Amino acid sequence: DMCLARIFRRVFSVQRMVKIFAEDLSYPKTRKGRIMTWLTMLFTIVAIILYLIDTSESLERCIEWMVIAVILDFICNIFFLWRFTVMCIVAKDKLSFWVELNSLIDFCTIPPAFLTMYLGTTWLGLRFIRAVRLNWFGDDVAAVKLISSHKMLNLSRTLCQFVSFWLTAGGLYFLVDNMSAQDTQCTSSPCGLTFWESLYFLFITLSTIGYGDKHPSSRESQIIVIFIIIVGLAVFASFMPALVELSQKPASYLGEYDDSKSSHVIVSGYITTSTVSNFMRDFLHPENENQETTAVFLNPTPPPEELQNLL
Repeated sequence: DMCLARIFRRVFSVQRMVKIFAEDLSYPKTRKGRIMTWLTMLFTIVAIILYLIDTSESLERCIEWMVIAVILDFICNIFFLWRFTVMCIVAKDKLSFWVELNSLIDFCTIPPAFLTMYLGTTWLGLRFIRAVRLNWFGDDVAAVKLISSHKMLNLSRTLCQFVSFWLTAGGLYFLVDNMSAQDTQCTSSPCGLTFWESLYFLFITLSTIGYGDKHPSSRESQIIVIFIIIVGLAVFASFMPALVELSQKPASYLGEYDDSKSSHVIVSGYITTSTVSNFMRDFLHPENENQETTAVFLNPTPPPEELQNLL
């Protein structure tokens, strides 16, 4: 009994240590978490680049172990599997974790990579779904403090979301168009539009230019284009508030303050015209005129017009 109790204590101790280590990796404010975020961004970009390279070939083909691209893709998926395990350990609700978008991306991309190494054949298939991960690149950039400006962060988020949708939609159309074209007698590879032609076709279609030089070659492709256009309209509509905010001239009360220039006083809490007026009456008292102190007001909402006039 004492031996069993010692074993259980050792197991619980190891489990607790593993969970603490996983929490450090999943939290981007820690050093380990920042490294994890950087690696996630790096391997995601590498996986997408490898997919773009492979799209020049047919959807399914035999491979050799010693090809550099195959080895790099396998290493990327080993990292994604490790990251999935870490996030699963720290997840509070394990059931909801398995149906999260990040988890679904891993389900669609990791198992095919291991099957590829086992069978010796590769299928491009759903590898384009890895581009969905670009949706969170803006948040990752903010987490590692690569960009600190609020305006630049909004711009990076919008650009990443656009590129993510464009690559994902292009990969989906490329897959469907080539699978539907395999039944026809074609000597080229791929049989349908190439991936880059798919990106070009979707861009001119969603931008309503429509040159007409590229068009869906099958009923399946037509259905996918309709689906992409519907989703694309909703996605682009969600970009509008961010684009309007980026195009507007920033107000004088929405700025960043450099606390290294002078001493300052932070005013927060119940910010109204009357409270600010009482504060400024004391702050600007003649006895304090020789003090070079700046008042910094923190409030989640823009000040009303009356308060702006007072300031």
